[in-house]
Amino acid sequence: MGEAFVWRSPAGNWLGMNQSAPRGQPQRVERYAGLTLPPQIELTHVTVPRFSQESQDLIVGRPAPLWGVSMGVNYGGVAGSVIRAGKPGRLERFSPLLKEDLLRLALMQAHSAKAAVGVVTAYLERFGEIRGRTVAPAVYVFADAGSLWLLETEGNLWWAQPVGHMEAVVGAPAWPGDAVLKALNARPENRRPKLALETDARRATLLKGLAHVINHHETGHFTPVADILRGDVMGHWEQQEGAVCRHGRLWQRETANSMLVHLEVGKAPRLWFTGSSRPCISLFKPVQWDAEPWFHRHVHFWENWRHAIRLAQRWPAVRERLITLHRELENQWQNLLQEDVNVLIRLEQWWNAVNQVLKMAR
Repeated sequence: MGEAFVWRSPAGNWLGMNQSAPRGQPQRVERYAGLTLPPQIELTHVTVPRFSQESQDLIVGRPAPLWGVSMGVNYGGVAGSVIRAGKPGRLERFSPLLKEDLLRLALMQAHSAKAAVGVVTAYLERFGEIRGRTVAPAVYVFADAGSLWLLETEGNLWWAQPVGHMEAVVGAPAWPGDAVLKALNARPENRRPKLALETDARRATLLKGLAHVINHHETGHFTPVADILRGDVMGHWEQQEGAVCRHGRLWQRETANSMLVHLEVGKAPRLWFTGSSRPCISLFKPVQWDAEPWFHRHVHFWENWRHAIRLAQRWPAVRERLITLHRELENQWQNLLQEDVNVLIRLEQWWNAVNQVLKMAR
C-alpha cells in the first residue's frame, strides 16, 4: 500500500511518499556512492545485466530485508517511489524481480524521470512475471526538475503517463486514459484498458493537502508540504477516515518511513526522511549529499524510535512535547542550508532532547 504525491510548483517539483510495510519491519535510510557497475547486478533474488556502466549517487529508503528500495533520489535529480497496488499474489515472493529492485535499478541508471520509466519497463519486458504465477500490480512515481511521470505495472505489462500539475496515488491502479508511453515504443499488446483513479478518502486527503499549500503558503516552503504526508490527524492516534499516517494495533501494515524531495533546475535535490514509522509525530530530517547522513550514525534509529512511539501513546504530554520539538526544528529548515554542518549538529541536539523527554516519562 502506501501513498505518494507529485506536484509541479512555481518553485520546483515535489515528490512525497509514505511507505507502508509489515508491522515491525525496519526501514533504513542510506546513501550509496556512485560506482562502475559490474556486467551483472545481483538483486534480492536474481541477477540481471546492467544497462549503464556507471551508477549515480543515491539516497534511499530501503526495507531492511531487501536489496531494492521503496523510495529515493539520485544526485542527477531523479526521484522515485513505488507503491504496491492491491493484494499481492500468493506466489509473488517467487517473482524474479521485486518492485523495489526495479526502483533501485532505475534510480541507479536513469538521468531523467522519463528515462527511469524506460529502465523499469525494459527490465520488466525482459525479466517480468514468471508464467503461471500471479504478481500484484504496482504504481511507480518518478519526478525530475522538469517532468513528472506515473508508471503502472502488472507482471511484464505496463502503462505510463506524464503528470501535468499534480497527482496523488494510493495503493490502487493509478491512471485513466491512454496508458501507453509512445516515446518508449510500447508494443500494442502492452496497452491496457482505461482505469479510474482511486478516489477514496486517503487520496482525497493528499489532494486537499496540496490544495491547502497552493492556496495558503509560499510554494517553496518545506513544512506545509511535509504536513501533507501527516494528513489531517497530526499527532492523533485515532485512525480517522482519510488518515494517511497508518497505524493501529490491529493493522498488519503501517506507515513505516516517509520521504519528501524538492527538485529545481540546476540544483542538487533537497530531501528529507523521517526514517521512522508514524510521520504524524516524527521529524522530517534533511539528508545531505556532501556529508555522512545522520542515519548512518544511528543505524538502528528506526527500532529506537518505536520506544518513543510506545511512550507517546501512553502519555499525551510526551506526544505533545515531541510534536513541539519537531515543529520548532522543521521551521528552522526553511532558512538553513542543507549543506551546512549545523544540520548534523542540530539533529544530534534534537535526538538528545528527545531522549531527555523519554527519560522523564519513565
